[in-house]
Amino acid sequence: MATNEPGVALHAALRRLLQTGQELRNSAKQPLTPDFPGLRNLMAALTAQAAVRPRHCPASYRLAWESYLVDTQHPLSARAVRYLCWEPTVATTERFQHYLDAEVGVLSARTFQGLVWCCHMCWSAEFASSAVARQIHRRLVTSTGTDGMLGRWRQHADVLVGPAGPRALAAALVAQRVPVATWCQAWGIDEHSPYVLAVLRSALSQCMHAMEEEAALRAYLLTTLLPWSQWPTPDFHAAMGATILHPVTTVTADMPERLMTLALADPRLGDVRLPSQHAHWRTVPQAAQQQVLCWLSRADMTFFFDEVLPESKDQEERKTFWLRYAPRVLRSRPLLNESDSVRLASRLRHMPEMTVHFGHSRGNASAFLLDFGAVIMVQVSDVGAACYVYGKRSFERLVPDFWQSAPFVLEALLVTQHAAMIFYHATWEKEMTETLALCDIQATYTTAAR
Repeated sequence: MATNEPGVALHAALRRLLQTGQELRNSAKQPLTPDFPGLRNLMAALTAQAAVRPRHCPASYRLAWESYLVDTQHPLSARAVRYLCWEPTVATTERFQHYLDAEVGVLSARTFQGLVWCCHMCWSAEFASSAVARQIHRRLVTSTGTDGMLGRWRQHADVLVGPAGPRALAAALVAQRVPVATWCQAWGIDEHSPYVLAVLRSALSQCMHAMEEEAALRAYLLTTLLPWSQWPTPDFHAAMGATILHPVTTVTADMPERLMTLALADPRLGDVRLPSQHAHWRTVPQAAQQQVLCWLSRADMTFFFDEVLPESKDQEERKTFWLRYAPRVLRSRPLLNESDSVRLASRLRHMPEMTVHFGHSRGNASAFLLDFGAVIMVQVSDVGAACYVYGKRSFERLVPDFWQSAPFVLEALLVTQHAAMIFYHATWEKEMTETLALCDIQATYTTAAR
């Protein structure tokens, strides 16, 4: 194979990129977020010379270019050319590139920065293969400036302006696992550009593919790639859905909790159970929605039985029983009375995203609502109290709004003539299982699985 073929050049460029991260790749074998002193030093040095700030092109220079297109007898001023190299609608046209060849000659480092920035702002698979992209790539490769950033760009021209560049840069980003903003600043590229979006899309795909074998990539996905603020909403939804359903998620201890926290805290998703946020989840795969709903139900159950219910000999037994039904729950809601709210205030402050849906109860006990669709279960925090099981219609007459902000009055919530009451004696599990089975609600979850 000839050494000037694009694939060979790209492979060489990627090899040079990855050489700078050898120390980091060795560190990647360590769990979660290892210390990267070599990377910090490298990034500090690069950042000092990489302050590439987009230059606003005045309207007068754009008008000058339009006038030139009509009458080529009046060349542009050198200052106008410098600014037009930062105007994507002009700089990425073949006519302007021809003008640079014919009238300008040697370009400054700042001008090259503008041309590359314009490429990145217009980036698409089609543009990357266009004649203009090839012209700018040629300019970059044949440039002779001594500017530090320009030298690095010249060395990695295939990466910065080549069709497969985003994939190569993404591979280096995933290998070195650094913050996206730091990476972009070090390379002198605009984090808000379609080019960087292409890099992040490829990085996400590579990370998802490799994280089953490399546990450290799971942490990078959760802390850096998924929370990236520049994801378009459809990309973010697709990425969250794919991560939620990824096989490695259910076997990694903290991934479900961290994904829940990320979803709940992000305004593009929020709590899948809340009516006001249903629309946010519409484009997330149904299977991913169901998985998150199950996780949230399990979190509510664990909180109520561990933190709210007083200690008792069958406390763990009750929690274990209900956890088996978590996948069948449509919505759940702990209701804390005043004394429990005060007692648990510190705990609640440390988990705001997980408790925003909590309600309040007025009475001498807290309560817990589990909605299975056909039936709704009401459990109170009094250890000796019965569990109340309501039919859907009976409960809706008592509680028209499941998510009401006003406190629930405990006496009005526990109405014996409208509910089946199951007391916690020796046969309660059998009675509850049979009651739920009448409504085709079967235990489908075991505590051994996550």
